[in-house]
Amino acid sequence: MKMRSKVISSPQKSNYLINRYVNQPESGPPPKARLKEKKETGALQVIHIKPGLEITICDQYHSKGLNVDFDIYESPVSLSYNLNLPIRCSMKHDNGGKTVMERAAGESLLAFLPKTKGGTQSPSGRLTGLSVYISKSLFRGLFAKLPEPLADLDRPSFGNSSEKTFQYQSPIEGETLLILKQIMNCPFQGDLGNIYLEGKVLELIARQLHKLGSMHHEACTDFYPKDLERAREAYHILLKRIERPPSLQDLSLMVGMNRNKLNHCFKQLYGGTVFNVLRQARLSKALSLLHETDSSLSEIALSVGYSDQANFCNAFRRHFGQTPNLVRRKGLAGISVH
Repeated sequence: MKMRSKVISSPQKSNYLINRYVNQPESGPPPKARLKEKKETGALQVIHIKPGLEITICDQYHSKGLNVDFDIYESPVSLSYNLNLPIRCSMKHDNGGKTVMERAAGESLLAFLPKTKGGTQSPSGRLTGLSVYISKSLFRGLFAKLPEPLADLDRPSFGNSSEKTFQYQSPIEGETLLILKQIMNCPFQGDLGNIYLEGKVLELIARQLHKLGSMHHEACTDFYPKDLERAREAYHILLKRIERPPSLQDLSLMVGMNRNKLNHCFKQLYGGTVFNVLRQARLSKALSLLHETDSSLSEIALSVGYSDQANFCNAFRRHFGQTPNLVRRKGLAGISVH
């Protein structure tokens, strides 16, 4: 089998992608999807690795933002990595439940969303990201027994009317960013490319499930559900106020949680202390601004909460391994992980 890669650039074909790779049912009524905003430039690259396993790489500019309605009858398991621009998704599930998710630049999502309707929106600008779509049967076949955090998706219920939606959101860590870079710059073609990309996808799955397992274990032992909800509320406050975030003391008071417990929850949910997660969010946003705008370094530094350009450049270089100017010239090719 040869690795097939297709670049889709026109609005009409972009709409086709939404139907084919996000909403394609294996049975039941046909999906419905509508791309409302069609004034876009750039491309969507679709890579077919093997039956049941596909990768899409998005690098598109939307002058008025992206607004997509979807109606999913049956969906694959998906891994999505948002490298720039925030995304908001409003969902209504078949069981009557409703969910609103906000994903910031630098966040990932592991999801299974059968029988779900809703809409996805992002602001104007260049949207860059990578998604992996894995068929349910292929995903199930990776495990003799599904990991504990995915117990609701066990073999007996996987594929019938009792399926439950599943979503796990987390920051993109440095090691994961490196894997994404390697996928986007695959050095091989044909069968070797298939082997290389499938291996990278398995790495992404392993990392996501490892983080999910840590969160699940901690949630079962140390934290009440209300603690985790408060920590998530604090996380979204930081993202919304990234230019002028509250102090740890003020943030703790805002969500009604002790500072030490809030830091402990952050370590389990997001892989770092409140300060470290905030720094990663700031630098991820800076990476997006370097890629999609012509703003000066001093303007970018101020927009992500750094009052001093030199401090910003030093923090950026320590995190990504390259200076902001070099990354602006080379894009992800200029990034390494430290």
